[in-house]
Amino acid sequence: MDYYMILMRKALTTMTMTMNLHSEEILKRVTELDIFRFYIGQDILLNRTILSPLRGENRASFNLYQTTKGRIRFKDFAGEEGSVFDFIMLLFDCDYETALKKICVDMNLAEIAEDLNLQRRVMIELEKSRKRKTVITFDE
Repeated sequence: MDYYMILMRKALTTMTMTMNLHSEEILKRVTELDIFRFYIGQDILLNRTILSPLRGENRASFNLYQTTKGRIRFKDFAGEEGSVFDFIMLLFDCDYETALKKICVDMNLAEIAEDLNLQRRVMIELEKSRKRKTVITFDE
C-alpha cells in the first residue's frame, strides 16, 4: 500500500470520528426533540402519532419515542425509522454531512458548520494530492 493510500485511510478514519463528534456537538447545544419540532413544524409530543412529514398521507402513522438510552427516535409505520439525523437525510434527500450542515445553519450553530466546511476542504485537498501524487502540508 502506498503512502497516499495510507494517508487517505487515516484522514477518512479521522473524518468519521470527527463527524460523530460534530453530531454530539450539535446535541450539546440543541435537543433532538427541538430539532424534530423545528423541521416537523409543530409541537409534537413523544409517543403521539401524527401525519408523516416524510410523505403525504391521510392516516397518522408517524411518531417520536424515547429509547432506553434516552435518545429520541422516529418511527414511520410505512417502514422508516431512525435518529434525528436519519430523519433530516430522508426529509431533504441528502447525505449525513449535508444533514449536519443544514441543522447547524438552520439552528444557528455556525461554529460547527464552519468546522464541517474545513473538514470537507481538507478531504478535497487530500484527494487532489493523491491524484497528483504530491505531498501537502497544512499550516496551523
